[in-house]
Amino acid sequence: MGNVGVKPDTLADGAINERTDTVITAADEIIFGDVTDSNNLKKDTVQGILDLAPAGIILQVVIDREVTGIALSSTTYTDIGLSVTITPASTNNKILIYYTHDASVNGGFPVEGGSKLLRDATALLTLPYELYNQDTFNGYKALRGSHYYLDSPASISALTYKLQMNGSANLHALGVNTEMVAMEVKG
Repeated sequence: MGNVGVKPDTLADGAINERTDTVITAADEIIFGDVTDSNNLKKDTVQGILDLAPAGIILQVVIDREVTGIALSSTTYTDIGLSVTITPASTNNKILIYYTHDASVNGGFPVEGGSKLLRDATALLTLPYELYNQDTFNGYKALRGSHYYLDSPASISALTYKLQMNGSANLHALGVNTEMVAMEVKG
């Protein structure tokens, strides 16, 4: 490709700048190689570099953490405020979702309920649970769930994954360790 006309000092300074919320698209060009030797620099698009990467690598990660609780007392599934939005780079890529959730109740056992993972309006995973009069912490009974789901959305549009919960009694959902992580896995 030859010299791409970039001074190594300028490239190094530009790469070190602190930036936040920078969005890079698949069509953007990246210069890479040895910044001390401008004759050894290469230029390609982001998509061109991603195409060379092996299947199974993580391309991006999006995280949401919630600590504000919500009271549930219905068998109707309710959004609990835990969600992530991710835009896959290719229709061949998969999205690995990991989420944890807490629930607690004070009295009125057993409590039945469930959690539901959705991609936009599509239910992907529904898991029931029951809380019995055990595992007391300051009078409350607690449940912690951790789950993984590997989704194959075949999409390059923005996808929103969210968690809904329900409960048959006065259930308090969410806690300090409640989070959702979406990871794009190259297909």
